[in-house]
Amino acid sequence: MEIALPARLRRDPRRQTLRARLPLLGGGRTRGALILLLAALLIGGALLWAVLGRGGRPHPPAPPPRPVAALSAGGSSTAVSVTGTVLGTARVSASLPRIRVTREPARGARLSNGRLRAYLSVLGAAPAPLLRVVAGIYRGPHGITVRMLNGLLAYFGDASRPHAKWDSFAAVMASPAAAGATYVDLRLPERPGVGMPPGSQSSAEGSEQAQAGSAAGSTAAALAESLAKPLHGEPSIATPGTEGSEPPPPAVESESEAPEVTTPESAVRPGG
Repeated sequence: MEIALPARLRRDPRRQTLRARLPLLGGGRTRGALILLLAALLIGGALLWAVLGRGGRPHPPAPPPRPVAALSAGGSSTAVSVTGTVLGTARVSASLPRIRVTREPARGARLSNGRLRAYLSVLGAAPAPLLRVVAGIYRGPHGITVRMLNGLLAYFGDASRPHAKWDSFAAVMASPAAAGATYVDLRLPERPGVGMPPGSQSSAEGSEQAQAGSAAGSTAAALAESLAKPLHGEPSIATPGTEGSEPPPPAVESESEAPEVTTPESAVRPGG
């Protein structure tokens, strides 16, 4: 005699088969561990893919900072970047403009001198060909002044908008109207002034014509070549890193924090 069991008490053969197979997977704890392991592998693979730049190649290392000046103290010099990081003596080259300081900072140091950082900001904004023909930088009656190898002076005033001022300088000097200029006033880059020697075109006229004829087809390299030539037949300033035609001015102690800038109110001469 068969007794009919309620449906909830009857065993489903399919459930029994599934239960028979589950031990092959090691039970509930093992299944949880396998799931965690798979999740960890997926997350690790995603992170690795992101780190390698989605292309299977690591990112190239950042290029070393570009030196923009050499700090000279006594008989030695050390290169420095636009951010004020001291790069060491190995990065010094003859084309770098020299800035005299009371003592040479250690390699890897970060300069905090406000005047020195302003000089570096101006020099760092210069196109590479023009930086190579900078003889020195100092603070004079017109503020920050850059002296080129041929004796031409560029009045920057302060370190604000240095790229705009260098662009204005290049545009002015590319004009034939600026030939023979003794200075370029860049304190207002939209309206540069050009100083001409006595008997030549007035500075106001020179400024207007220089703006009108600004730099069609001229390159920074060509401009740099002209700035390395002497003005009015006078001997040009010696290339940075060599002895100048005049002895360097005596060092003047600065009032700000170390390393102190010892630039007087006359141009910094190379080799100092």
